[in-house]
Amino acid sequence: MALSIKQLVSISIVLNICVAWKPITLYSDFGSSIDQEFFIKVYPWIVNNMGHEIRVSYNFIGSGLDSSRLMCALRNIKNILYESQFLMCAANLYFLRREYDVFYHCIPDGIDVPLKPYSTCVQKQGPSLVRHSIKTFDRIQNSKNTPLIDLGHRQYTSYKTFDNAAMILETICKLFGRNRPIRCDNPSVLPTGYSSSE
Repeated sequence: MALSIKQLVSISIVLNICVAWKPITLYSDFGSSIDQEFFIKVYPWIVNNMGHEIRVSYNFIGSGLDSSRLMCALRNIKNILYESQFLMCAANLYFLRREYDVFYHCIPDGIDVPLKPYSTCVQKQGPSLVRHSIKTFDRIQNSKNTPLIDLGHRQYTSYKTFDNAAMILETICKLFGRNRPIRCDNPSVLPTGYSSSE
């Protein structure tokens, strides 16, 4: 028997509640060695534990063209697991001081990101994206250190050292209240060289 529109809407609302995800915003100066360390080692670990429970908006506030390329590529990836892989690759390139366009070298295998929308974004939208990121970041009074995670409702957390990697994950997990994702209470082991916050 076919379902009525009212029944379909009700089912949709229930499904949205069951798979509710939390939006967070990440600010980064990608040229900073601390930021590179975060994206190479910590962010993939956070994403591995949180999966699709979070949606991340990225605001890069460093060198204009590099920040434009990062944000425009991420706009076309639209999958947090692939975003994490992309950013880890890009951070490694920056760390090694390789002068490559991240689009050509870091788009993960298995996804199709057309070149034309990316190029158009870099040329036409890139500068305004960077200006918006810087302007928004400058309004935040709590901290000027990056990487900075905006959890909403004027709650922020930032990465400083290996020792606060676990604390960042726990801070994100608290957003879910009683409906914490499974990995929040049983996270994967921190990568080598990390220690839990005391």
